[in-house]
Amino acid sequence: MKSTPGFMLMFSTSPAVSPRPLTFRPIHQLDLLLVCILLGTVGAINIGGKTPNLFWTDLILPFLVIYWVACGRRLRLTGVETWFAMHLVVVLVSLVQAVDLPRSLAIAKLHFTPLVVFLLMADAVRSRQDVRHALRSIILFGCVLSLMVLYNWRLFSLGLRYAEFEGVKEWAQVSWGRSNLLAGLLILVIPLVAAILGGKGRLWSLAAIAAFGLMGVVLVLSLSRGAMLSLLLATLLWLCLELILTRQRGWETLRLLFWMFVIVVGVGFAVWFFLPESLKMTLGTTFQFLGAQAQGDAPTNERILKLEEAWRYISVQPFTGIGTGNQDSLVFAGGSAHNFIAESLLENGIAGALPLFIALGLCARSVFRVWRNGTGSDHILGAAIFVAFWAGIFHNLVEPNFWAGPFTNLFWPMLALTFGINRLRVQENKVADPGFSPGETPRGQCI
Repeated sequence: MKSTPGFMLMFSTSPAVSPRPLTFRPIHQLDLLLVCILLGTVGAINIGGKTPNLFWTDLILPFLVIYWVACGRRLRLTGVETWFAMHLVVVLVSLVQAVDLPRSLAIAKLHFTPLVVFLLMADAVRSRQDVRHALRSIILFGCVLSLMVLYNWRLFSLGLRYAEFEGVKEWAQVSWGRSNLLAGLLILVIPLVAAILGGKGRLWSLAAIAAFGLMGVVLVLSLSRGAMLSLLLATLLWLCLELILTRQRGWETLRLLFWMFVIVVGVGFAVWFFLPESLKMTLGTTFQFLGAQAQGDAPTNERILKLEEAWRYISVQPFTGIGTGNQDSLVFAGGSAHNFIAESLLENGIAGALPLFIALGLCARSVFRVWRNGTGSDHILGAAIFVAFWAGIFHNLVEPNFWAGPFTNLFWPMLALTFGINRLRVQENKVADPGFSPGETPRGQCI
């Protein structure tokens, strides 16, 4: 009798007697990426006297690409790849301007990662089960990350661990990232909780409320004003469009959001009374720090000055830029412009930044279609991805995390999933209506 390989049994949901166990599906690549993000760094490596960190995602991506090629996976072209490839050509050509070549090569590698993960995930959604699997995996990732941050935050608050930088803001961290980066990841995940809030049975609703509360608490503890404001602005943008485009459904959504807010605030106050006094004092200090930071506005003024400096250099070399990876050497002495638009124009000029912006525009159109053309739970999922997408964009107008590995490996697969959802909807419409043309507006429910 032929034995079943162990790696097939890992992903098998069929009974042991089944002759055809469920093997590793394309959507499971997302699970591996999310686990590798949580694992963080393998360690530092020595290259030419420099010691960059090697991440687990850096190790797993080549193996996923090899597996993808070996299995003869179909290449799903969406248009995003073409424009992003044009951006990468400029990134590579601009390396001739490199001041610090090893560092510039490392930065160039970060520019290649979005295209790789996008191509891997563009063909991953093949059924409604894949959509549900991806949604739950991302939410589970956010919950695990939040628990890791809460554990470290508590150790810092008790004095059992000391932060590298002073201030309660630095208590929200893990080994591979601190408050602002972690907040940038959470604002991508928190909106997706709404997609399972109305799931079948009370268990899913309770799980959604618990996940929302857990990640919301960690977002507040991160003290990232930019992340919280970005999430708020993205929600307001979606709500305005919902009211304009679907007025009746928009008012129903507004009422739902109001009651959700009332429930969250009510539960928050109820939990506060049961917290130990020592923890209340620590949280009080945290909120005082956030208020003092908002009044001082020192980080805001510093970033405005950096933007002004970046635009001064952009005006000198608007078309070609100063070269990939050179902004910290030539302009900011170890820093960045804290704005992905300014950073792209500064290093790669209009020639490199314009294709990137067009690729993002195509992704924005795909996100909009998932939301606008969906019905029922698919419409809710589209709205959640819409808010997550724009929250990520807004946040990276004030933070330097757009090319950071953890953000890239979550943001771009999420965008690739929207193309899969739209493709799946077209296929379902063809089955339901043989006369359906792909050029027509596809409507339907995918989850």
